[in-house]
Amino acid sequence: MARSKAGNKRAAKKAAHTRKKNEGSRRAIRAKAAGTASEEAFVRHYHLKKKYTVRGGAGIPDYINLGKRGWEFLEVKPAKGAKRLLHESQLKMFPELIKKGERVYIFYYTRKNKGSKAKPKYSFTFQKILLKMKHFKSREGPNPDYLLD
Repeated sequence: MARSKAGNKRAAKKAAHTRKKNEGSRRAIRAKAAGTASEEAFVRHYHLKKKYTVRGGAGIPDYINLGKRGWEFLEVKPAKGAKRLLHESQLKMFPELIKKGERVYIFYYTRKNKGSKAKPKYSFTFQKILLKMKHFKSREGPNPDYLLD
């Protein structure tokens, strides 16, 4: 069945609307892939074994690992960007863990892009910081702008 000029115009408008609607989800998928890639690279880089590591949920660190000297609480954050600071629930939980004598580490990563825009690949460098109570004196908690070299 042949389409008229009006039908072609309507189809083009619908296609443009769909592209615009899906643009946000495509951007979100790429951003989530970058965050997931950083955590996978972290696990590979620090040789965390699955049988000794637990993935955390909301408010607790990303990884809880059984190390040589007991439990370690590990949080992975980007060195730059909006998500570099701890969430409110983490700002409450981390000082409690430190007061109990647990070792809480925060790993800040920087990311370098490799590959194409369609199939991005990243390389990561990590910096490990042992958190102490002095890092929680400000309301925002540990800030990589002051902690990193």
